[in-house]
Amino acid sequence: MLNGIHGHQDIERVVYGRPAGAALRAESERLGARRVFVMTTKSVAQSALLADMIRDLGDRYAGVYAGITAHSPRPCVIEGAALAREAKADLIVAVGGGSAIDATKAILIALWQNATSIEDLDLYRAGKPKEGAAPPSEAIKPPADAIRMIAVPTTLSAAEFNAFAGITDPRYGIKESFGDRHLIVDYSFAWIGGLFAYHELSDALIIT
Repeated sequence: MLNGIHGHQDIERVVYGRPAGAALRAESERLGARRVFVMTTKSVAQSALLADMIRDLGDRYAGVYAGITAHSPRPCVIEGAALAREAKADLIVAVGGGSAIDATKAILIALWQNATSIEDLDLYRAGKPKEGAAPPSEAIKPPADAIRMIAVPTTLSAAEFNAFAGITDPRYGIKESFGDRHLIVDYSFAWIGGLFAYHELSDALIIT
C-alpha cells in the first residue's frame, strides 16, 4: 500500500467559466501589469486562441516569443528572457503545453538572475535528488519585485501545478530540473468547456 506526505503548493485563486482572453485581461489589471509578454510555441502562435488573447490584452500586450520547442531547450529559455527583458515586460504569460510552461518557469529564473547564456543557467539547476526530490538551487534569489507568470495550458501536462521545470541542455543531451517555490502559479483558471476537461484549445487559463 502506498503511503507518504503530500504538500500543497501555494495557489492563490481559481477563476473559471470565462474565455481565456477576457480572464487574462482582468488578471493583468488586477496585478497592475502594463507590459504583458507572451511565451509560446510556433503552432499555438498561429491559433485563434492566441489571437483572441492578444486582442483582449489591448494596450497591455508587449510582445510574443513563439520559439519554444519540445522539451524546453536552454537556448529557448535564454532567447525568451532576452526578448522579455528588451520589451520591459512586467508579467509573463505562458500559452501551450508542458514545454511552453516549463520553459517560461526557467525564463523567470533567467530574468530574476540576469542569466544571458545557456552556461549561466548551470548555477540554477536543482541538486542531486535526496529522498526522492531534487533540492532547488540555493543560488536562485528572486528580487522583491520578481516578475511572475500566468499559465494558459492547452494540454494535460500539469506543468502549471508545480514549482519545478524540466529543461533540456543541448550540450549534453540531458534534461535537468530547475525549481523554486516562487515559480508556483498564483493559479487562476478560465474554463470554457467544463471544470474537469481540457477538451478545447481555449478551455483553460492558468496564472502564475
